[in-house]
Amino acid sequence: MASITQKNSSERKTKRDPQLPWWVELLFVQVGLPDKWLSKILKAKRDTKAYISENQAQIIYGSVVLIFFLSLLPVTTYYYRINKCVEWTIDNNKESTTVSDKLLLNAIANNYCNGGS
Repeated sequence: MASITQKNSSERKTKRDPQLPWWVELLFVQVGLPDKWLSKILKAKRDTKAYISENQAQIIYGSVVLIFFLSLLPVTTYYYRINKCVEWTIDNNKESTTVSDKLLLNAIANNYCNGGS
């Protein structure tokens, strides 16, 4: 009789209390973080899920734009450095070089910045 009562109480407990994620067990039971943080974290998680489900299209469009600009960043950084090197080389070689043609001076500077001599 006692085992049936224990079984029924454990079934009711699992029906009432949903299973908590593993990180709750780890952080709040094993590590001992304050319990008041748990309610705030779970509320923020619930609100975040609701916000994402309501604004899914805007989030996708924003992510595409962000990925586009982040993929341009290495290219612009590379050309910025190359242009600064060419500019610096031209400024330093104007006095020592007798080359008067701007295109030739630019070609020499570009060659120097790309590893030439």
